[in-house]
Formats: sequence, C-alpha cells, structure tokens
Amino acid sequence: MNEEIKRKDLFSIPFYKLEVFTGSFKGMNYKIAKETVEDKDLFGVYIWKGPLSFDKTSEEKIRSEYEFTSEGLDLICDYLNLYYSENKEKFENVPFSM
Repeated sequence: MNEEIKRKDLFSIPFYKLEVFTGSFKGMNYKIAKETVEDKDLFGVYIWKGPLSFDKTSEEKIRSEYEFTSEGLDLICDYLNLYYSENKEKFENVPFSM
C-alpha cells in the first residue's frame, strides 16, 4: 500500500491565517504555521521525530520555509513526503496511532 501525506490533508490558506497545523505520519511529526519574516508572510515547516508534541520534545527539529501561497502548500506536501521517504529509518519503531 503506497501511503503518503495528501495535499487535501493540509487544508487551505484561510486556515493558516488563523491556526497552526500539526500532524504526524508514521512517527514523523510536523507543524505548519504562518510566520512573518522581514515583513513577508511565509509558511514555517517543522519536522521532528514523534511521539512527543512540538513543545514537549527535546529532539532536533528540522525547519524550512515556503511562500505563503497555495503553491507553497503543494511544495510543503511534496517536501514532507520526500523527507519521510529519505529518512524512513529514523521514524521506525516510533509509537504512533493510525
């Protein structure tokens, strides 16, 4: 079964104007938030090893930035899936719920 994070699972721009999104995929946790850097709105994307929440983990967090656009969300979806596939072994044996 070829499972992956789907673009529709990441919602749309209006959601991110009001909320932060956190999710997980097979032990890989991620957070997507609107951030303002030098007066420009961007998506800040963070990835860390589960099972703990963003605030509770002491694990290293990987951060990247994308334009605050629908195309940016498309790229984020691709990035999350690529990061997982290239680092799958890092997330093995992490407790997660289905």
